[in-house]
Amino acid sequence: MTGPDHEFAYAGNISIRSWIMQRCHGWTVSDIKQLSPAEQWRFYTILSFLTAGYIRLDKDHQASPATPGSNVLPVELAQPFIGIAAGLGMPPVMTYTAYVLINYMLKDPRGPLTRENLQSIFRFYELPDEEHFRQVHVCCEIAAAAAIRAAFTALEAARSGDRAVVLTSLKAMQVGITEIMVEMGKMRKGCDPKVFFQPIRIPLGGWPERMGGVIFKGVPGMPEPYISGGASGTQTTTIPVLDAALGIGHVDGNAEFMADQVAKMPPAHRLFLAKIISMAKDGGNLQTFAMSTKDSHIINAYAACVDAMHGFRKAHQAFVSTYILRQMPSAEQSQPAAPQGTGDRALLGS
Repeated sequence: MTGPDHEFAYAGNISIRSWIMQRCHGWTVSDIKQLSPAEQWRFYTILSFLTAGYIRLDKDHQASPATPGSNVLPVELAQPFIGIAAGLGMPPVMTYTAYVLINYMLKDPRGPLTRENLQSIFRFYELPDEEHFRQVHVCCEIAAAAAIRAAFTALEAARSGDRAVVLTSLKAMQVGITEIMVEMGKMRKGCDPKVFFQPIRIPLGGWPERMGGVIFKGVPGMPEPYISGGASGTQTTTIPVLDAALGIGHVDGNAEFMADQVAKMPPAHRLFLAKIISMAKDGGNLQTFAMSTKDSHIINAYAACVDAMHGFRKAHQAFVSTYILRQMPSAEQSQPAAPQGTGDRALLGS
C-alpha cells in the first residue's frame, strides 16, 4: 500500500499486518473527535485502506485466501474505524467513496481537473493498472457532472412547464451520458483484465459472508461477524440520479441490494439522490412530462437519453464479463452459485 508520503509506503521488509499495526499505533477515538471534517474524511480513507489491507492481503502483498481467524480486526484498527465511520455516517468497510471519490489529488493544484493532472492519494499496489483503473472512474464522475446538472434543471423546468429548457436539458443529459461511456471505454488502454481480477479486485471486496465477514475486536454492539460487501461502482450517485429523473425503473429483486449501495454513499449524496427522487415523484419524471407534451422533439430527446443509458449498461455488462467472468478459473465458472462482485452481488455475464 502506498500514500502521499513515506509513512504510508509499504517497503515489504516485514509482514503487511505488522506494518499496518505500526501505522495505527496509538490512534484513539478521542483523537478522531479533534479532527476537522476534511481530516475525518481523509482518516476514513486511510482506515479503509489499512483495514482492507490487514484482512485481505498477506505478507507477500498478494491476495490472501480466507483462513480461520484471519477475519479478526484488532482493537487498534477496529475502534478508530468504527468511530470515524459512525461520525461520518458511513459503513466500516472499503467503499467507492474512499477508493475513488475522495482518493485523488491534482498534481498541479492550479491546473485543470483532467486525467493528466490526476493522481491517487492512496493505493494498494505500485501498479499502473490500479492507478489507471481509479483514474477512469474519477473521469467518469467528472463527465457525469454535466448530465446530473442537466437532470436537475430538466426536472425543475418540467415542474414549471418550460418545454424549451426541458428540451435543452435532455440534450445535455444525453451528451453527458455519452461522455461517461467514452471515459469508461478507456479502461482497456491501461488496466489489464488479468491484473484487475487479481490482485486489484481482491482488497476491494469488503467483508462478505462467503469469507466469514469481519470481527471488530473490542467494539461492543457490533455484529459478530459483521457482513458487508465492499467498494462498487453502484455506490456512485450518478446512475440512480439519472434513472430517477428519466423514470427508469428496475426489477424488485434489486431493491435490497440498491438500498445497501445507497447506504454506502456519503450522506450529502444520499440527500441529493432523495431530493431528485422526490422531485421526480412530485412533479413527474421526465418520461411522464415528455409523453404528456406530445412534442416529437422532446420525446425524441428523451428517447435518446434512455438509449444512452441502455448503452451505458451494455458497456458496463461487457466490462464485468471481460474483467471478472472471463478471468475466473473454468471450475469456478461452472459452479451453480453465481460469481460475486466487490459489492457482494451476483454477477451476470453478457
